[in-house]
Amino acid sequence: AAYILFFHFICVLRYRAFDYVDFDLAVYVQAVYNILHGSIQNSILGIPFLGNHLDFLLFLIAPVYAIFPTPLTLLFLQTLFLGLGVIPVFLLTKEILDKRFAFLFGLLYLFYPALTYIGQYEFHPVSFAVFFLLFMLYFFQKSRFGAFLSFLFLSLLCKENIPLGVFFFGLYVLFFGRREKRWGIVPIAVSILWLVIGVKILYGFNQGTIDFNYIYRHIGKTMPEVAVNILIHPGVTFKYLFARSNMQLLLQLFLPLGFLCLLSPKTLFIALPFLLQQLLSIRTEDHTIEYHYIAKLIPLLFF
Repeated sequence: AAYILFFHFICVLRYRAFDYVDFDLAVYVQAVYNILHGSIQNSILGIPFLGNHLDFLLFLIAPVYAIFPTPLTLLFLQTLFLGLGVIPVFLLTKEILDKRFAFLFGLLYLFYPALTYIGQYEFHPVSFAVFFLLFMLYFFQKSRFGAFLSFLFLSLLCKENIPLGVFFFGLYVLFFGRREKRWGIVPIAVSILWLVIGVKILYGFNQGTIDFNYIYRHIGKTMPEVAVNILIHPGVTFKYLFARSNMQLLLQLFLPLGFLCLLSPKTLFIALPFLLQQLLSIRTEDHTIEYHYIAKLIPLLFF
C-alpha cells in the first residue's frame, strides 16, 4: 500500500508539472478514449494502435477509464498492478522456501530498481505482464491448471512478444518441469497460435508504416533471417551479446538479486528469448533498465 501511494503521488506531481515528455502516455490515453467511442485509430501514430503493438489489454482498461476519464487513471492502474506484484512474489517464495524468505523477497521486489523505472516511464500495458506472469508462475507451482491458464491468457494481452516467453516456459516444463505434459504442450500451442494470429493483425493494421525489423538489421533483414543467422553465425552473435552496454544491463538486472538467478540456469532458460531480444538490439533503450522494455523479464528473474 505504501509503495502504491508513494509512487502514484510522484506520478500525480509529474503529471501536474507536465513532466511526461514522451508520447507514450498520450498514445495510450487517446487509444483508450477512442475505444470508448468505437474506434481503434490513433492520430499520434497515424494508424490503428493495434498496428503498433498488440495491446489488447486496453479493451479491459477502457471501462475503468470511462468511470474515471483522466490520464491519471492509467498511471494509477500501472502503479497499482506493479505494487500488487509483491503478492505473487510473496506467495511463490513462501511456497518454495518459507515465510521469512517470502518477506525478504517481497521487499527485494518492491525495491527492485528496474520496477521503479517501469512505473515512472510513461504508461505501457506491458507493465501489467509483471503481475500476470508472476501469478501464472505461482499457479504453476501450486498445480492449479485453470488459474494458470487464466493468467497466461491475461499476460498475452499485454504485448505481442509475450508469447515468446510462454513458448519457452512450455519447453522448460517439457524438459525440466517434471509435470504432466499438458503443462508444457498447452502453453506451446497457445503461444504459437497467438504469434501467428498476432503477426497477421499487427501487419494488417500496420500497413508498413512502423517496422521493428530495423532493431536487428545488423543481423538480418527479417525476423526469420535474424533467427537463422543467430544459429549459423554464433561468432557474430557473441560479439553483440558481450558488448559493454549489455554487461552493464546484466549487472543492473542481476546485482540487486545477488546474482541468485544465475544459480538456476534451467529456470533462467525461460527468459532466453527476452534476454536475446534486449541484448541483440541496436536500440539504445534496450540496453538499460530505465525503460519499460525490461518488464517482461522481471517475473522470470524472480521465479
